[in-house]
Amino acid sequence: MTVSGKTPLRMTGVSKQEWGGTNPDKPNQWAIAETGLGKTKTTDGEPKWDKSTLPLGSDRASTLIFLEAEFKAALDALDGVAVRESGVASRNGSPLPESISAKVYHVMADQVVMGPQREAGLSYVDSLYWGKGDNVFFAEDSNAPGGYNIAGIYNLETRKTVTIAGAIGDDNVKFNNVANVPAGSIHRRSDQELTGWFDASASLTCDVDASTGTCSPQEMYDTQTSKHMILNNQMKGYGEGCMDYGFYYTAQMMYIAIPEFDWATTTLAAPTPEGSRRRKLELAEKKKFEKQPRRRKLFEECTEDLEGAWTDDDEFQECQLH
Repeated sequence: MTVSGKTPLRMTGVSKQEWGGTNPDKPNQWAIAETGLGKTKTTDGEPKWDKSTLPLGSDRASTLIFLEAEFKAALDALDGVAVRESGVASRNGSPLPESISAKVYHVMADQVVMGPQREAGLSYVDSLYWGKGDNVFFAEDSNAPGGYNIAGIYNLETRKTVTIAGAIGDDNVKFNNVANVPAGSIHRRSDQELTGWFDASASLTCDVDASTGTCSPQEMYDTQTSKHMILNNQMKGYGEGCMDYGFYYTAQMMYIAIPEFDWATTTLAAPTPEGSRRRKLELAEKKKFEKQPRRRKLFEECTEDLEGAWTDDDEFQECQLH
């Protein structure tokens, strides 16, 4: 349960999910960042997956999944339907579907090498933005495989990834063109992470109406091209970065001009390692788990690692744990 007493909804059965994004071209499609595949546990509290079979050999192995829901079909079926006594209704009393069919229709082809000195795979996705043309922007958190975290673009149609930016990790052996740092942002080893993709294209290019001081919704959509992107380089740890001995997290904003890619022919796409094959996750124990009881208290699953109660009084008494 959450601190407000709500029961969380997990759409794919993976415990660690941090970001989502909606397809601007097809609003009934959305993506979820499976931030930590290895963070999922069985109802007995044991790790579900064998860590060695996860990408990069880490429980922070990550990927992106893409889902589609039949909203229109569910809403069309409501025409002329009165709300039953036990039915679902909106605040104004209009009937709502009791269920909506949905499916996973695509999984990221993540078994590619996204930078030097690292193995194939993606780690701890902590940002997700779905741009036009089925181009999905993602960024990694603090695991820093190969000594750095990366941010990139994934194209669904071609299943290709291009790395766009990087941020140094605390175990980095050298600075390179990927494991970089913003000027003045480091004075000791500490993971820096990339997060907060934001499309500034419309803000920079939309022709504002002088009389209203705004753009029309259609103009906003037309100019939201994902060619002018903002990404946050987040410095982590007490006393890091520009606000020395200040906030636990400090940050610098990066503006990134995104070039036009010919995804069919680009030579910038992350390569697939030789001899690779589609991975097959294995359960942590080399046997099938017994069928789990149908009823389990979600409270026990969601709070098994918590100690004591989290109240408004002590919420910010210590540095954020991540």
